[in-house]
Amino acid sequence: MAWYMEQAVRIAVTGLKREGDWYHFRRTVPPDLREIVGKREWKRSLGLKVGDELRAAARARALWKETEAQIAELREKIAHRDDPARLAKEAGEWAAEFELLEGQRGSVRETVLHERGMEALDSQRDLAIDHIIEAAGKKFGWDEEGRPRAFTPEQEAKLAVLEAGKPVSPPLTIARARDLYIQDRYAGKRNKAVIQGVGQFIDLAGDLVLHDITRPIVIKWLNDLAIKNDQSKGTIKRRLGTLRAIFNHARDNYGLAGDNPFARQKVPDVARRGNPRVPFHKVHYSLLDRHLQTGKVADEQRLILTLLRYTGCRPSEIGGLSRSEVYLDTDVPVIRVRWTEDRRVKTGSSERIVPLVGPALDACKEAVERSRSEALFSERYQNTDRLSQALMRVIHRAGIPKTNRRLVIYSFRHSIKEALRLAGVADELQDALMGHTSNHVGRGYGAQRRPASVLSEAMAKAHPLLGEVDETEYLPGELPDPEFLAKISKGASNGTAE
Repeated sequence: MAWYMEQAVRIAVTGLKREGDWYHFRRTVPPDLREIVGKREWKRSLGLKVGDELRAAARARALWKETEAQIAELREKIAHRDDPARLAKEAGEWAAEFELLEGQRGSVRETVLHERGMEALDSQRDLAIDHIIEAAGKKFGWDEEGRPRAFTPEQEAKLAVLEAGKPVSPPLTIARARDLYIQDRYAGKRNKAVIQGVGQFIDLAGDLVLHDITRPIVIKWLNDLAIKNDQSKGTIKRRLGTLRAIFNHARDNYGLAGDNPFARQKVPDVARRGNPRVPFHKVHYSLLDRHLQTGKVADEQRLILTLLRYTGCRPSEIGGLSRSEVYLDTDVPVIRVRWTEDRRVKTGSSERIVPLVGPALDACKEAVERSRSEALFSERYQNTDRLSQALMRVIHRAGIPKTNRRLVIYSFRHSIKEALRLAGVADELQDALMGHTSNHVGRGYGAQRRPASVLSEAMAKAHPLLGEVDETEYLPGELPDPEFLAKISKGASNGTAE
C-alpha cells in the first residue's frame, strides 16, 4: 500500500482526486464558460480504488487533455461568435433558405383588390425586417424616434442582407481571412506556415482589406521577400501558395468577389536559390559524441538528439511525444507518430510507427523513466522553433561548423535517409520509415502498414552507415578544419578535451 501511495504522490496528476477508497477526476470549469457548459465542475468517477494509482493517473491525464480540448473549442466558438464575416455568411444562407433574397418567392409583395382599390401586402422579407426590429426594441429599448437603441451583431447582419436583397460581404482583412481559413480548414489548430506567410505579408504590405489587394501590391511583396528578407525561391513559393489559398477560401466561402491577385504570380528571378540541407558526416557525429560525453548537455536535449539521430523523425515528432505513443513492451519497441491535440503531423503519410533500435531504444526508456507527466519532454521542447534553436546551440558547441542553412537539425533526418539508401533498403520501406508519400500505384494494395519487425531490421541495417557521406558533398568550411580535429583528438587523449 505504501508503495502505491508513493507512486501516486510521485506522479502528481492534475485533476486526480481521492474520495474515500475511490479515485475521481475533478476539474473546475473556467468562470467564462460556466453558462455554456451548464455546471461549475467536471467530475467523473474513474472506477478505480486505492492500489490502482497508475491506471487512475493515466485516465485522469486523458480526461484532463479531453477537457483542455473542450475549453479551447468553446473559447474558439465564443471568439468567432460575433465575427462579421461569419455572421454575414450565415445571414446570407439564412435568407436564401427562407427564400427572402431578391427574386425569391419571399421577397414578392402580394397584390389584393379591395373596394378602395389595389393594395400591396408586405412580403415575407418585409415581415422578417419588422420582426427583427421588434425583437431588438424589446431587448434594448426604444429611442425618442421609435427605433431600437441597439441591435445584436446577428440582427445587424440579417438586416443588412434583407435590406440589400442579396448576400452582403463586410470588409475582410487578410488577418481576418487567415483566422477564418485556419478555423475552417484546420478546426482552429494553429498552423505555423499560414501564420508565418500572412505575418510576412502584413509586415511588408499591411493588414489590407482583401478588396484592396492588387497585383502590383503582390508583386512588390514578392520582391520584398526576395530582397529585403533574403528568402529563397522555395520559401517564397510556399508563402505565395499560402496567400493564394487564403484568398480563394474567402472567395469561395465568404462572398468575396473579383480575381485572386495572388494567382498566376511568379517567384522573382532575383530570389536566391535555396541551400539544400545535407546529411551529417561521420566526422560531425564524432564531434557530437565527444561533446555529449562531457556532461555539459542537458539530459532532455541529449535524449532528443539521440532519438533524432537514430529514428529519422522530424523535430516536432520527437519533441511532442507522449507516453501513450511509446510502446516499449511490444515484441518490437516502437513509437507511434500521429496527429494529436498538441502536435500536428506534416501529411497523412507522416502518421506511422517508427522502430526503436539500439541507442534510440535506450534513450526512449530513459525519457519514459524521467517523465513525470503524459508529455515525454518539457513544454519548452514541444515548440518546434525553440527546440531547433536549443539543439542548434548544442551542435555548434560540439564543433559542427555554422553553415548557410545546410547543416541543421533536419540533417539528422537526411542522414537516416542516406543510410537507408546505402543499406539497400527498398524504397517502399524507406517511405514507411520516413513518413514520405509514395506515388507507386501498388502502394494502395495489401496491408497499409509494413510489419514492425521488417521496419526494425531495415533501421538496424542503416545505423552502421550513418555519416558515410562522400566529402565532395560538402562546401568549403562545412567539414571541420583538419588542424581543429587534430587538436581536439590530442586534447581527448590527454583528458583535456573541451
